[in-house]
Amino acid sequence: MRDEFGIGNALAECNKNLDDVLQLLAQDPTNPRLRELADQLTSAISQLVKTKEAIENEPDIDADSGSTGPKPSSRPHSVRKNKPQRCSNCGSLGHKVR
Repeated sequence: MRDEFGIGNALAECNKNLDDVLQLLAQDPTNPRLRELADQLTSAISQLVKTKEAIENEPDIDADSGSTGPKPSSRPHSVRKNKPQRCSNCGSLGHKVR
């Protein structure tokens, strides 16, 4: 599955930041701001892990057909097919300048 929301990157950044904060906390264990920051990062990591697991366990649903399964690699790209086109030169419908 592709990580469309960047959750993997956010998790990596939070873990790196938590490691940095824990190193600082080892040097200054009584610093209340570092403790609070470590708690916030731990909470954020936990929430990101839950969100990532929920997304990974969610079946892919094709919005057009309602079917589950992998999404098609290419969608029909011609939304205007068989519809009148407006000419960019004269502005009338029915033909297009190419």
